Order: sequence, then structure tokens, then C-alpha cells
Amino acid sequence: MTVERCIRKELTVSNILVIGDVMLDCYYWGETTRISPEAPVPVVNLEEVTYSLGGAANVAANISSLGQDCILMGVIGKDHEGNVLSSLLRDIGITDYLVVERDRPTITKTRVVAANQHMLRIDNEDTSPLYIKSAQTLRSRMTQVVKDCAAIVISDYAKGAVSEQMAVDVINLGIKHHIPVFVDPKGNDWAKYANAFCVTPNMREFIEFFNVNYNSEISTWEEIVAVAPEVVDEYHLNYMCVTLGAGGILVADKEVTIYPAETLEVVDVSGAGDTVIAAFAVDAAGIEDPLAVEMKYAAIFANRAAAIAVSQIGTVAVPYYEVEYD
Repeated sequence: MTVERCIRKELTVSNILVIGDVMLDCYYWGETTRISPEAPVPVVNLEEVTYSLGGAANVAANISSLGQDCILMGVIGKDHEGNVLSSLLRDIGITDYLVVERDRPTITKTRVVAANQHMLRIDNEDTSPLYIKSAQTLRSRMTQVVKDCAAIVISDYAKGAVSEQMAVDVINLGIKHHIPVFVDPKGNDWAKYANAFCVTPNMREFIEFFNVNYNSEISTWEEIVAVAPEVVDEYHLNYMCVTLGAGGILVADKEVTIYPAETLEVVDVSGAGDTVIAAFAVDAAGIEDPLAVEMKYAAIFANRAAAIAVSQIGTVAVPYYEVEYD
């Protein structure tokens, strides 16, 4: 079966709503042949500067490249980086309702890469809560567009956009309109994600969360298998999907199934989680009743998309025509 199953071509509701921490990824590409005389660090001769969408914006880019229309909501600053980010969104046809906060910089991750080696990352961000007016504007816009959406993604990087109340409001909106809400979580307080359709932590995030919140210690994916249904039940989730890196994707409801990863060369894992949750949302939006999505096919689809993403340097949007599954 090909990815065509996942593209909601003939259905009237086609948008996927993404809300979360919007970021810009900046890459300084160059070569290094010597060590600085000023300090024991390499000197990079700059050859090119490129930009790509990061965080929630990368989720949106992957949704778009996988064949679905996308609406992106979040916050940017009134700065050059915000202008670049908005331009990138326009270039690929993503509808955005981004709130501009003058006192907040657009979240930007700047990476220095030489000889295909990631050498340094510089982050420019303000993780304080959104202004009350900004949060109110986002809620109002969500209410207006949700009727035209087949799925919702919360992309939480703990950078300020997804407060506890914001997460609760988005999940309740999904429940009200019978729309699945997929959450890429951050941190150890998952109470705000309760009642979501699906939560998609990576293995490290899940282990840290579980060890903090439960009177137990786990450290391996085998131990995750034993405890995952308990977490699904406690937080009233339909599913939890834990990405295991080279181990694939673990899908849990009342039972647990592991879908092996694709065997492509791993070059850069940046943005892999964004690709995974985008693929899950696209697969759900591609059927008549998104709440009835078959997680087996969704996991296989997400595995394939993630394998393609990590085989390239930098955050990338995976084209739907490169993704196939049986």
C-alpha cells in the first residue's frame, strides 16, 4: 500500500491544525582546516547560510509535504527571523495565524556545520508565558478554524506557547468536535495532556517522565513495554506512541506493539519527532473518521517518514512520494 491512503483528497475537511512553539532553524555551512590561534577551537570558513522551519513550524512543513493542508498557530517576534520564518511558510503554502509579540524574539536555533559535522548550536529564545492577549487571540482563532480541521497537533517544546490551560483548551476543543489531538510532549507534567487522542514522546522523554512521576525506575524499552498501558489508562489517552530511535515505534493502548524502524543511515536526528507526529496526524486525517485511524499503518508510515528525515542533515520536510509502506 502506498502513501496515497493517507491523503485526504476527496473529503471536504482536509486541514490539520498545528499549535505550539514555532521556531526558525539557521545553518552556517562551511569548511574547517585549522585551529584558531586565539583559542583551541576550529576556524570555520563560512560558505553558505540557510534557513528552515523548526519546532511546530517543522511539524507543519512535514504535514504539508506529506500531502495535507495545514494551519499553523503560534508566536513569533517582530524581527528579521520572524520575517524569514513567515516567508518560508508562504513559500510552501502553509496558512498561518502567528501572533507577533514585540518584546519576544522569534525562537531561533543557529547551528554551525563543517564537513557534515554539527559543531555548535546557539539558541535565541524567551520561554516566558505568552501575554494574556496573545493567548486569547490564539484561542479565538482556533475556535474559528477547528470546524475545517480533521486533526490537531500540539507541538510542545516548553518554550511558552503551550501553557497548561492552552493544552487543556486545545484537547477539549478536539473532543468537542470529534477530532483527534496528537501531542508531542515536553517535561514531566503530563496532566495537561490528559484525554488527548495520542501522545508521542521519545524514549528518553518517557523514561524521565515515568521515573519522576511513578514510584519505580525504568531505563530500557523492554521496561517501557510493561508500564505503557498503565500510563495510557491513567491519563485517559487513546494511544501513546513512544519513538525508540533505531528500535522503531512502540504503540500502546491496552496492549503494546512495537513496529521496527526502517534501516536507513542515520545522519542527523534533528526534527525526527516533528516528522513522526506529522505522519501520525496525516494518516488520521486521510480517512473518513480520523478517530478510527489504524495505528498499525500510522506507525509504519511514521517509521518510514522518520527514516528519510534522519538520513539527511538538518530539519527537513519529507515528501509524500518518498514514503511507501506495505
